[in-house]
Amino acid sequence: MAFQAVPDTAAFVLEVGSADHVWSNVFHGRKPDFDVYQMIAVAEDIFTAVKASDYKENLFTGFSLRHIRAYDLRTDGGPVYTTVGAVQAGLEASPVLPVQDACVITLRTLVRGRSGRGRLFFSGFTEGGLSGGEWQILIPPAMVQMCALIDAAMVAQGWTYVLVSRWHEGVKRNPAITIPIEAYENRSSIPGGQERRSLRP
Repeated sequence: MAFQAVPDTAAFVLEVGSADHVWSNVFHGRKPDFDVYQMIAVAEDIFTAVKASDYKENLFTGFSLRHIRAYDLRTDGGPVYTTVGAVQAGLEASPVLPVQDACVITLRTLVRGRSGRGRLFFSGFTEGGLSGGEWQILIPPAMVQMCALIDAAMVAQGWTYVLVSRWHEGVKRNPAITIPIEAYENRSSIPGGQERRSLRP
């Protein structure tokens, strides 16, 4: 796919998993005229926020919060940075769920329509995280809490947590636009699915 610039924006990719199977969630931050050192600083703070959240408390012991990889989205071939902090192994030892079973967090903005909202899929949980086919009561709030900690880490460094809108009514934007995220919520305690996370032969 051809590169699509996103002005004043960096992507912060949280990689989770094991040596054999890694998946990710992407958080976008906007800061006018940021430099690579500012991108590095906020990437480190975002990873600190992730490690301070309760994600690892509910993550399977065979998986880890591996790192944040930051991408400057302003230009093709822009700087890329990977955090250097230690990985954080999961602490939940009960049998692991398929990683396509995810706790889904909806991102809300003040813009209506599909281009004004997004979703994050957090997975790597265990059978102990489910009860009657629904997430245990602590898991969705833990994922919402992590989004709040990431948002606060960005704000403290002068960034805005944003949603990137790349398409509008079937037409690719050039360049993409960003929309500030106003809220994050778990709308359903039933696991959502993201099949591309499953291991394939």
